[in-house]
Amino acid sequence: MNSIKSYSLLALALFFSLAIFAQESERVYSMADKAPLFPGCETAAKQAQREACSKDSFMAFLAESLQIESGKKGILAFIVNKDGSIRDIKMEKSIDEDTDWLIIERVFEMANWTPGENDGEAVAVQMYFPLEFPINALPQKTEEEEEIFVVVEQMPTFPGCEDLESKQDIEQCAQSEMLQFIYKELQYPSEAKDTGIEGTVVVRFTVEKDGNLSNIKLLRDIGGGCGEEALRLVESMPNWNPGYQRGRPVRVNFNLPVKFQL
Repeated sequence: MNSIKSYSLLALALFFSLAIFAQESERVYSMADKAPLFPGCETAAKQAQREACSKDSFMAFLAESLQIESGKKGILAFIVNKDGSIRDIKMEKSIDEDTDWLIIERVFEMANWTPGENDGEAVAVQMYFPLEFPINALPQKTEEEEEIFVVVEQMPTFPGCEDLESKQDIEQCAQSEMLQFIYKELQYPSEAKDTGIEGTVVVRFTVEKDGNLSNIKLLRDIGGGCGEEALRLVESMPNWNPGYQRGRPVRVNFNLPVKFQL
């Protein structure tokens, strides 16, 4: 029995050794069609915006906890694997031993990145980041400059269901609360009623980081005053629960269909 156990352990060790060797022996690119992305930057509309977000977010990640003497400079290097994991973290240009370890330890805390791509396939990519301390905090963007998401990890919800625990229960309850609000507050326009206008109006708005609704506008109108009534309805809504990405509240666009039926 002991010999079987020993062989099993040897086989397991050999399996992991081969897996590590395979990962380390795969081709590593210095450039890729699509560069790896720091988590949370995948939703920007253009690749250039995604890459700028990735660099800024990574620098902000480092700046969050590193208190390093001003004027120190170095170059950080690591590889983003095909699965987004990070390996071979090192200071390509060393600062000093203690500072190097502070930086490397911080990088070890990162979540997986979105891997780089060549010809539509994930590839391992070598990354280099020149560092100069202090890493200044990113300038605060105005509300107009901040990215507006369409899909996030936790979507905004209509209020009234915050005491529920599961994500599914909250979403179902919030949908029900919103429909009740619409049925109660919606006033069928006289012009539309008199002329028999029916259909669906679509309103787009932004749920801000504090839950306030802004940028309210019509995407689809059916006439007869229905569009104006749908806008009034949304403007009268209470603040929503904001959307979240990577644990932080973010601005999220929301499209709301409002049905008018006689």
